[in-house]
Amino acid sequence: MTGLQAVTTVMMLYEVKYYYWRAIVMERGNFWTRYANQRRTRRQLLAAGGTVAAAAAALAAVGCGGGDGEEEAEGLLKPLKDRSGQAKQGGTLAHTQLNTTTLDGIGSPATLTRFGISAVYNRLFKVLPGVNKPSSGEKVGDVVDTWETSPDGLRLTLKLRRNVGTDPRPPTNGRALDADDVIYSWNKWSTVNALRSDLVNSINKDAPVESVTNPDKNTVVFKLAFPSVILLDYLTDGFYLWIMPKEADGGFNPNGEARGGGPFIMDEFLAGAHYKMSRNPNYYDKPVPYFDKMNWFVVPEQAAALGQFEAKQLDLSAGVTNDNVVDVKNRHPETNLYSLPILQVAATSRFGYAPNEPYRDVRVRRAISHAYDREALAEYFTSKSKLEAAGLPVPLKMASHLSAMWPITTDPRDEKAFGPNAKYFKRDATESKALLSAAKQENLEIEYHIDNFSPINIADAELLAGQLRDAGFKVNQKVENYANWFLPTVYRGKGNWTGMAHGAVGYKFSPEVFLYSYFHTSPGTSHYPAGIFDDLVSRTAAISRELDDKKRATLVKEFEQAAAAEMPSLPLGSSGPTYILAWPWVAQAGVLNQWPGDGVGERNTLYSRFWFDAEAAKQYGKT
Repeated sequence: MTGLQAVTTVMMLYEVKYYYWRAIVMERGNFWTRYANQRRTRRQLLAAGGTVAAAAAALAAVGCGGGDGEEEAEGLLKPLKDRSGQAKQGGTLAHTQLNTTTLDGIGSPATLTRFGISAVYNRLFKVLPGVNKPSSGEKVGDVVDTWETSPDGLRLTLKLRRNVGTDPRPPTNGRALDADDVIYSWNKWSTVNALRSDLVNSINKDAPVESVTNPDKNTVVFKLAFPSVILLDYLTDGFYLWIMPKEADGGFNPNGEARGGGPFIMDEFLAGAHYKMSRNPNYYDKPVPYFDKMNWFVVPEQAAALGQFEAKQLDLSAGVTNDNVVDVKNRHPETNLYSLPILQVAATSRFGYAPNEPYRDVRVRRAISHAYDREALAEYFTSKSKLEAAGLPVPLKMASHLSAMWPITTDPRDEKAFGPNAKYFKRDATESKALLSAAKQENLEIEYHIDNFSPINIADAELLAGQLRDAGFKVNQKVENYANWFLPTVYRGKGNWTGMAHGAVGYKFSPEVFLYSYFHTSPGTSHYPAGIFDDLVSRTAAISRELDDKKRATLVKEFEQAAAAEMPSLPLGSSGPTYILAWPWVAQAGVLNQWPGDGVGERNTLYSRFWFDAEAAKQYGKT
């Protein structure tokens, strides 16, 4: 494939890519590249008045009409049987992972580090996958065995499992984790982690946790400043706290070694090359994990990853996207094709709110929102027309200021359900110009920052900047370094920067955590400075503390309406299912479904339940 290159990995950072991948590659097709390669311009596809129908017609001209495998694609999507009762141990699972330079998931600010350690360490809680159905999202203990909340909601008491066996090598020597390890991990996390203000009340008065103590070896007590709906979500979300043994404090080097109690142990970590793991013989949840070994390889190029997958050197989809999945399936009909539900945060751009920035004026934000044709962008982000021509359904859902991955999110295309403020998501060139004129910003020149984390991110940003130019805006693009500029300035800068930016919106465990983490001004992931969106801040605080489920759902709906009017950021994308492939010897791939908000931790629960079908491997030539 020529043109825009996609990053090939299983999952991508939450704060670094809204389309990050979970379990297997989560990447949508490169419709614009295919369109541009036919010598059509961005203007022809996405100019004023462009519609999804026009986009679909263009797509059909370049890839949906014969010779692309559609006739053979009939019946491609077949139900997969639950074979958990036949599971057996053995084999090696090979897949891809993005590069990290450390295994210290507490000390490192990078989410990729937490991805990298997700199979070897534990959380306090986890979520089990659904079996041929979506995961319920119900929390179960990981290090925790049982738990209870006091009647006043101000004390969370955790009773720990007594059999969470660690890595058999020194210095842990297979011992069971206990409360001392939880306290060590919490103390380190609450001292050095970039996200500690999300939970630590002494740093942020709006954070719930006043203290964490261990009255005995098997008990941990969280004392809260106020009842919190979202605390358990935070303690389950792999984006936050992982439990390391206390020996990490000088007994081994957590940057290059791991000694956890998770399903696998880290045999060898070579930054930029691979993560090599084997089954933890002391894992508490026997008989999982089933694979003897698991190897994750750093393969940054799509073509290389796809080649390795087709050569049967990688077992799960790598380099396979919604745009090419039908072609790959037709070349390898023995592969299992299945879909994941909406798991990615749709494309979102941000505004800088440094003093005197024009984006502090709601009229400017609305004007820019009205400049975008979200319907046409939907085709680019999902490859809807090509997939549907192949008989693969793509029910779209447009994001509001709440990610589309949750059922509670209201699609702003449905004006009746969303409410009158759905109008702010519509393309309206006349209203856009009128708003700019009223704000005395007719000649607004946009400094447009682009996160360089991946080629596909740059490509998306260029397309979005192009729509602004087509609407008459002056746009100066500037590609910024992720680690040195984007992470501290945009992702952790609380809006204190100039211009606009396109980069990531990270996954969060639940709708409540998503809204609080991004729209309240206190958390480390907040996008906004204090004093601009006080109404949204108070709404997110109320949502995070409302214990009644029905009342909280109403507050969420009201937040969507209020945020649509304010347009503090720009939700621009539509989401749909992602179609992916796995070789048939990876039993249970496609049968098990992770919780949408568990992207950082899902390898821990999913991959430990996959198993190697030796007969299928022999039948299909796996060497």
